[in-house]
Amino acid sequence: MRKTVLKGITIAAVGSLMTVGVASAELISGEISISGGFDITGGTDLSDATGLQFTNGDDDSGILLVMSTSGDFATLDFGATGTIYNFEFDSFVSGFTLWTIDGFTFTLETLSIDDQSTTDLDLSGTGYISYAGYDDTPGVWNFSGQTITGATFSWSSTNSTVPEPATLLLFGTGVAGLAGASRRKKD
Repeated sequence: MRKTVLKGITIAAVGSLMTVGVASAELISGEISISGGFDITGGTDLSDATGLQFTNGDDDSGILLVMSTSGDFATLDFGATGTIYNFEFDSFVSGFTLWTIDGFTFTLETLSIDDQSTTDLDLSGTGYISYAGYDDTPGVWNFSGQTITGATFSWSSTNSTVPEPATLLLFGTGVAGLAGASRRKKD
C-alpha cells in the first residue's frame, strides 16, 4: 500500500512540475469613457443611418478623446487621443477593430441597435480589449449619439473568474493518483 500511495504522490508531483512556467497574464480591469464627433452614413438623419464615420481623422478613422478612466486604464491621461474606426452597423462583421489608444485595442464581436430614431442612436456590443502583458479581456461597448455631430462611447470590463488550466491539471492529476491508489488497495 505504501508503494501505491507513493506512486500517487509522485504522479501528482510530476504533474505539478509540468505546470511550472505555464503562466497566465491578468485580465484588464476598469472602465474608460471616450468621446468624439461623428457623421452618419447611408441616411439623411439618425433614424435611417446605416453607419458611422468619425470626424477629425482620415477617410477610415477619426480621433477620440479620453474623458475618464479607472483601473488599468488610469495610465491614460484626460484628453489623450486615440483612433476610432468608421463602420457600417447595418452590415457589421464580427472581429472588427473599433478603437485603439496608447496600446489598448477594442475588437468588436457582436453589435445590436438598441435605439434608432430621429433624435437618438444607441448601439451596444460585446468584444474584447487587448493590451501588452494582459490577457484579452471580455468587455461591453456602448455608443450613444443624440445629434449627427456628437458622440459618447464607453467601455467597461466584464471580468469573470475562470480556473487556470494549470490549476485544473494539478487537481486532476492528484485525483487520478488517489483513485489509482484506492483501486490498487482493493486488488
